[in-house]
Amino acid sequence: MTRVQPTARGSRAWRLALACLLGAALPCTPGWVGLGHAAPDDVGVHVSPKVVVLGGYPSLDRAVRTSLAPWHMRIEVVAARSPGSTMPLTALRARALAEELDADAIVWVSDSPDGAALWVHDARTGNVTARATPNPPFDVPTAAALALSVKTILRASGLSPEPRGAATEAPDSAATVLPAATPRAQPASEPREPPPPEPAPEAEPPPHDIDWISLPDPSWQLLIHGAVRFGAFQPAENGARYGLQLRWSPWAETPSEWRGLWFGLDAETSTPWVVSEPEFEGEYWELAPGLCAGMTRSLSRIIQVGLQVRSSLHLVYLSGTLTESSTHASISTQSPSVLVRPELGFRVGNVVFLLQPGAGVFLKRQAYRQEGVDFLETQTVWWMLGGAIAVRAE
Repeated sequence: MTRVQPTARGSRAWRLALACLLGAALPCTPGWVGLGHAAPDDVGVHVSPKVVVLGGYPSLDRAVRTSLAPWHMRIEVVAARSPGSTMPLTALRARALAEELDADAIVWVSDSPDGAALWVHDARTGNVTARATPNPPFDVPTAAALALSVKTILRASGLSPEPRGAATEAPDSAATVLPAATPRAQPASEPREPPPPEPAPEAEPPPHDIDWISLPDPSWQLLIHGAVRFGAFQPAENGARYGLQLRWSPWAETPSEWRGLWFGLDAETSTPWVVSEPEFEGEYWELAPGLCAGMTRSLSRIIQVGLQVRSSLHLVYLSGTLTESSTHASISTQSPSVLVRPELGFRVGNVVFLLQPGAGVFLKRQAYRQEGVDFLETQTVWWMLGGAIAVRAE
């Protein structure tokens, strides 16, 4: 069989046909490549800021949700202990709480003896803003005004999101470029009506500066007290009494109704006073350690009232001379008592001045006698009139 060898002219024709075939396919290639390698929209998903409200006041929680609803923020109400009301400790507590809850901002209300305040912590900058508020609980108009203050603070801090539709999408760099259309003549534009004026912004309550130095820490208080006791002995005592008291309020910084409850330790003594009777000449001295508890309630930023109950063990030492025999006599005894003491306080900065009347009962009456001679006897019921100075304990 004779094999036909391709000629140069036939080879050229074959190459021309192949080139035409590739040329017909190439116009579709750019569009295919553009679609196959077109990157998706690279705009990151926007995560709304997270605002945590430390709960306790339902009207304020609802008002904050309503006020921040147009911003599409994530609002969470958490039952946690507030960071307090004393700088710089408050800022440190708020920062730690924001990290624990993964929050961009924390909102809470502090209710201390000096008054209530609204606090907002910006976790991004570490700034803490405070504004004075009426004493809780809040009615609906007050809660709405406070929520508007929260919104204003967040707007000033930069946490408010951009209005929807304001951001423009970047064109896809790998998209196919379409030919420009032939421009058409635009009809004459008709005059448009001016847009309606924007509504005036809502009125906000004026901010009140917080005096950081004058805010006390109500969790611990140290009292120095003094008093005069009447009716405890027969014959009557003539010495003054004084002592120290340390109070601890475990719920002072929470919105609980028990925030005014406190527990304490007390130690009271007396100046030695003279016992002068026909049968005995000597001195009386006493030390009375005890436990106490009470409740305090603020009537205003200046005035507070309270009530305490104290249980003490009176350690008594009596020493002197029996006049008939000229012999030395000394007696040591213990006597338990219960004291109920109302309080009226006047607050000046970090110091509270207290007026403290009281009524007490000896649970065990004592008769002090030596060699058959009674020269001092306790009475069942007695009362006191005194005062105290309470200061913040760091």
